This record gives sequence, structure tokens and C-alpha cells, in this order.
Amino acid sequence: MKSALFLLAIIVLWTPIQAQNILIYTHNGEGYVHDNVEASTQALLGIGESNFYTMQVSDDPDFFKPENLSKLDLVIFNNTNNEAFYTDAQRKAFKEFIEKGGSFVGVHISTGSEREWPWFWEMQGGKFRSHPAYQAFDIKVINPQHPATAFLPDIWKWEDECYYFDHLNPAITILLAADLRTIEDPQKDTYPGSIFGNYTPLSWYHHFGKARVFYTALGHKSEHYSDATFLKHLTEGIKWTLSK
Repeated sequence: MKSALFLLAIIVLWTPIQAQNILIYTHNGEGYVHDNVEASTQALLGIGESNFYTMQVSDDPDFFKPENLSKLDLVIFNNTNNEAFYTDAQRKAFKEFIEKGGSFVGVHISTGSEREWPWFWEMQGGKFRSHPAYQAFDIKVINPQHPATAFLPDIWKWEDECYYFDHLNPAITILLAADLRTIEDPQKDTYPGSIFGNYTPLSWYHHFGKARVFYTALGHKSEHYSDATFLKHLTEGIKWTLSK
């Protein structure tokens, strides 16, 4: 009996773990392109290496075919902006990936992608609207139970672009919010005004059908992707989407 248990333990220890397959997608359509894409991509590849994920990087919308997406567990829209796809067939393939339970992570300006596609706004959780000047401000941890925020202080001091969103999906659970009282913006009374009280959402997660979705608006500067606290926030968000 002991010998059998010993052999079973050896088999379990030596059985290869099936790597989770992740696409880091970086396509930007016509318009502004952030200069942080190289740094953010390298950071995401580092997260993948540390967690034994199989990572690939693509800037090509033609990747979005059912035969390619069927091999993936997660798609990360890494600072994508403007049109993410060229054709409706690519959009259909991506939509089917999500509907089948594929995971999604959006980083920073990914909410500026596919600005004419309401399904995409709903899936990601919201649509980028605008932001004031880059500045230091306070971030309030709204949900300290989630792995992406559990290690943070109640108030996180940060410098970034404070994104404002509209078309928010009411099903999202907000993780982080900017304290608008610490934001210098002569236009903030116009939007977001009092819609969210003193706070405006910056990071959230939700279950979208069978899919898990995580989004963070942080990460404008290339330097952010070497900040240990931000990287842990991003890493734990990614891990949560894959923990089905």
C-alpha cells in the first residue's frame, strides 16, 4: 500500500502542468499610439515567465481566427487603441472566443479600442471618454478582498492619467477609484461631475457570461511597468481571470 502511494506521489509530481496560453495583443488603429507598448509588453512577458504561462505577442488583427483563438485561455489587450480589428469576421471570432469562456484583460487605453462597437464596451466594462493632465492623485481601494487589490493600502498614492469612462456596464465590480477631490481638472464638473460622487472608477472585474474580465486604467508611463506594486496589481488581475 505504501509503495503504491509512493509511486502515485511520484507520478503526480512528475506530471507536466498544462501551460495556460495567453495572447498579448498590441494593435493600434489610426490615431494616437502610446509609447509604453514595448515596456508593457516586456512586463507582461515577465509575468508570463514567472507564472509558467505560454505567451505570444501579436500586432496583427488577422490573428483573430477561430483556429488560433481556440488554442488560447486569455487575450490581453495591451494598450490597444482605436480600431482593434479590420473586419467583422475578426470581431466575430473574438466575440465567440469570449462567449465560449475565454478570459480577457484590458490594460490602460484598451478601453479606447473599438469605439464604435457597443458589445465590446459592455464586455470590457466601459468605454474611455477623456482624461485630465498627467498628475499625482489618490486612489481609493474600493474592494480590498480581490487579489488584485488585497495587498494595497486603503489610499494608494499614484501618478498617472486619470481616465474617465462612460457606457459603464452595471455588472462590473469596481476595485479602484480615483479621488476626484485630489484631481486638478477645470472640466471635471462637466464630466464626471457628480455621477460617481467624489470618486471615479479606474479598475474593475466582472463575469461576462462564461468569461472572466479584468481591467485596469493605470499604466500610462513606461516606468510604471517596472513598479513592483503596479506589476502585482496587474499580475493578480491576470491570475484571477485564469483561475476558473
